[in-house]
Amino acid sequence: MAIRGKFFRSLSALCLPVFLAFLFYCETASGNSFENSLYQVIKVFEKSYGATNFDDLLKEEDFNAALKKGGNNVPRSLAATALVYAFIFCKEGNQKYLEKATYLINGLIEKYPFWTASLKPSNISFNLAPTTAYNLGLASWLIWNDLEITVRRAVKDMLIKESNFMLLRTPASGFVNDTKADENGVVPPLLSLTATLFPNEENSRKWERHSMCYAYHSITISKDIPYCGVTTQTAYDNFLMDNHGIHPHPLYMAAPLVLFADASLVYLTADREVPWELKHNVVSLWNRLKTFVNEDFTWDTHNSWNPTGLGREISAVTYIAVIMGVDTNMEIDLVNRKIRNQGFFVEKRVGVVKSISTYDANFFNNALVAKRYIVSFLLHEPTFLTKPPLSMN
Repeated sequence: MAIRGKFFRSLSALCLPVFLAFLFYCETASGNSFENSLYQVIKVFEKSYGATNFDDLLKEEDFNAALKKGGNNVPRSLAATALVYAFIFCKEGNQKYLEKATYLINGLIEKYPFWTASLKPSNISFNLAPTTAYNLGLASWLIWNDLEITVRRAVKDMLIKESNFMLLRTPASGFVNDTKADENGVVPPLLSLTATLFPNEENSRKWERHSMCYAYHSITISKDIPYCGVTTQTAYDNFLMDNHGIHPHPLYMAAPLVLFADASLVYLTADREVPWELKHNVVSLWNRLKTFVNEDFTWDTHNSWNPTGLGREISAVTYIAVIMGVDTNMEIDLVNRKIRNQGFFVEKRVGVVKSISTYDANFFNNALVAKRYIVSFLLHEPTFLTKPPLSMN
C-alpha cells in the first residue's frame, strides 16, 4: 500500500502542471479565465510564503542586518507580501490573510525610520523607498475599512511624509550604462497614490504635479522638450536603455512600463483619465522592447536576471493592453505560455518557506513579481479597491 501511495503521489506531481495548463486552456475558451489564471500564480506564492514566519526579520537588529545585504529590497518585498495577503483576503474573505497583512503593515510602519527615502540626500536619484511606500499604501488601500483607525493614520502619515520628501527632489538625467528611467519612474506611483487617496491634504496638487513631472522624465530622448523646468534624457534616441553596464538591458526598458502600470491603476480606480505624461514615449519604448522578445517570451539578449523572461514584467504587458490599447492579446498569450512551459510558479521555484530572518533574493524576486500579477489583475478589475478618497472615520 505504501508503494502504491508513493506511486500515485508521484503521478499526481507529474500530472498537476499538465492539468493546470489544461484547466487554463478550458477557462480561456470560456472567456472568464485570465484573471483567474493570474490569481493562480498569486496563490502559488501564497503556498510558499503563506505560513512564513517573519518575526526575526522584523526585529530591529535582524532588520538592520538584512538592510545591509539587500537595502530597500527588504522592506519592499515585505510590503509586496502584505499586498498579496491583503489581496487574497479580498478574494476569499479568510480572516487569517487580513491578520497576516495587518501584521506586516504594522511591522513595516514600526520600521519606517530605517527605510524612509529621507535617509538619503534629496539629490541622490537611486532611492527605492517610494516603491516600498507604494506597495504598503496599495496593500492598506485594499483592506482600508478593515484596518484599525490607528493603523490607517500611521499609513497615511507615512505616505504624506514620503510624498513631501519627493517634492524636494528633481528628475535625474542619464542613459549611458545606467538609465535613470527606473529611478525617475518609481516616484509617480507614490505621488499619484497619495494625492488621489487624500485629495484634501495641503500638498495634494503639488504631489500630483510633481508626479507628472517625474512621469514625463521617465522615458525621454534627446528630442524631447523641457518639461516642468527640467531637461533629461533616459534613453538612446532609438529607445534602447542600459543598466548595470549592460547594453541594452530589456528588464530596465520594461521597468518604467511596470511603474506606469502602478500609477495608472490609481487613476483607473478613481474613474479618472490616465494623464498623458504616463503615456509619454511609451509606445516607442514598447515597440523597441518587443524586438528583444522571443516567440516563447524569453529574452534574446543578455540580462542581469532572466528566469522567466517577459513574464516577470506582466503588469507592463497589461498596462500596454489596458491603458494603451496596444497588443491586447499579448498578456493572454504570455500567461498561457508561462503556465504551459513553467507551471504556475511566480519567478523562482521554491518549496514551503518556514521562516525568513535575513535578506533572501528568491523571496524578494517572488514577492516583487507576485505584486505585479496583482496589479495586472486590478487593472482588469479595479473595483476590488475602494473608490477614493479614503475615509479616516
